[in-house]
Amino acid sequence: MAVRLIAVFVLWASASLVTAATVSPWGGRPDVGKTRVAVCSACHGLDGQATTPIYPSLAGQHETYIVDQLKNFKLGHRVNPIMLAMSQTLSDQDMHDIGAYYAAQPPHAAAASPLPSDLAAGAQLYRGGDRSRRIPACAACHGPDGRGNPASGFPLLQGQSAVYLVARLSALQQARLPPGHPRADIMPTVARQLTAADIQALADYLQQLDEPPSH
Repeated sequence: MAVRLIAVFVLWASASLVTAATVSPWGGRPDVGKTRVAVCSACHGLDGQATTPIYPSLAGQHETYIVDQLKNFKLGHRVNPIMLAMSQTLSDQDMHDIGAYYAAQPPHAAAASPLPSDLAAGAQLYRGGDRSRRIPACAACHGPDGRGNPASGFPLLQGQSAVYLVARLSALQQARLPPGHPRADIMPTVARQLTAADIQALADYLQQLDEPPSH
């Protein structure tokens, strides 16, 4: 009897370890998320690689950021008719599961293309900002390699399509997040200081960024 109880305990403990291993630090279950991304894959790809440059690639993106943005779409804080409809049926746990699945996928670099001539300007803005215009260095939040910060919810930008990044930064210039939103005054304020040339330079720089810059 004692041996049987020990065996049952060992099996239970082993199952618990397996279950724990499939849950992210933020509560998402990537194995469950995999079963929920079929609809998402039409735009973002089953493996998180966007099907066209106008959509963001989600492979390697942080679960915390994906959850935050899905909530923004659901509440109407971020306007997109497609994502509004997609997000309405998702529970908080669904959002975490989807986020955990995409976060677990290896990030992809954007397709190779001739390097634009504005990379130096983009690198300067990203790594050093522009004090004269009160533009902070993007690297302060998103990291020197563009990989973001999952604990703070700052997204991975490295290798995203320049087409998508231009559209997103341009949209942020017009964004009006409600008072009390945790990021109401961060990116909209920064984006409004950027010219169209600044935005293009940053987007081109981030698209080709695939490793920490050399010093």
